[in-house]
Amino acid sequence: MKSKVTDSERYSYFSLFILSLFISMTMTLSSCSSSSDDPTFAVVRSNLIFGSKAEVGEIEVSSTLPYTATVDKAWCKATVAGNIVRVEVEKNNDFESRTATVTLQSAEQRLLLPVAQMGSIWAIRGGDTYLTSDEDTTLIIPATLDFDYTVQMPEWMEGEEVEDGYQLHLLDNNTGAGREGEVTFTSTVGSKTITFRQFGQKSVCGNYVATFRDTKGQQQTRDVELQPTDTKNQFLLHGLSTRYDIPFIMDGQGALKVPGSEFVTYSKSLGYLYTVLHCVDNTDFTQQGYYYGADLELTKVGESLIPSFAFVNTVINYKDMFEQDLTATVDGFSLVTYTQPNVSYFFEDKRIEQFTALSLNKANAE
Repeated sequence: MKSKVTDSERYSYFSLFILSLFISMTMTLSSCSSSSDDPTFAVVRSNLIFGSKAEVGEIEVSSTLPYTATVDKAWCKATVAGNIVRVEVEKNNDFESRTATVTLQSAEQRLLLPVAQMGSIWAIRGGDTYLTSDEDTTLIIPATLDFDYTVQMPEWMEGEEVEDGYQLHLLDNNTGAGREGEVTFTSTVGSKTITFRQFGQKSVCGNYVATFRDTKGQQQTRDVELQPTDTKNQFLLHGLSTRYDIPFIMDGQGALKVPGSEFVTYSKSLGYLYTVLHCVDNTDFTQQGYYYGADLELTKVGESLIPSFAFVNTVINYKDMFEQDLTATVDGFSLVTYTQPNVSYFFEDKRIEQFTALSLNKANAE
């Protein structure tokens, strides 16, 4: 996707085009003025095109006679040291590009050389919000920061300007909850604030209160715990089912999902999906097929972000036993356990644990 070009960038690009015309015309004039019967005074090489920041360039001169170097603009200085002319430009604090002319003068000849300096650009690209994991993270905000500026950020972040923009280092989050912080860039020509949410397995794991409706439609609560696993962003929910821990994963968008191995049935009258998890040695589960999940919701308590997940009115896509594509709106989920996979489904003599209108709220949320 293309990055949006700011007004300051567009203006500077146009100015650079005008500068290129100026340089082309001036170089022609310089060539004409340097054509002489005396070849002892000539420019060997020059580097006089500058960015907006304070920089130094050089002119290498071939000369057997003394000569001087002058500039027609106050922001540019030229100093002679033997066969080298040091050309120094000050920082350009305007959007507009600018030009100057260096004049090299010997007793018998004069050479004119163009100096071009681009205008400043203030452009901070990328998104307005970033979601990162709990782990130590380094990222670069693409930016062009030619104007003087200040940066404000939380104490758990560090930053520095780099060639491609501004590099931010988010320190490891060991608070036990997610956290949110703002980075604000401020200059004389504009400002931008970017929000960072540092959130991952360390933030999700912990004690929750599960709220759900039972088979009689009565609301129930139960203390549960999301436990970490050895695999990043995978969890076990302990305490909801009376028979086993329920495996969950969390995707990059913050949705907590329970994997279903097979689709059994969908009741329009009851309005929920039966999710089947094959139990192997009480620990391993077949994780294939569809996923039924709830999007992450964050409540800010002080500087902490407290997560909650509501498995209500979620639309899922799945295939039935005839491989037909179907959709269903579910309101919580139910679990059917089997001691071995690929058995026939007999609901009458199998225990079904139903959790409808399920929500998980972290216990320390206020």
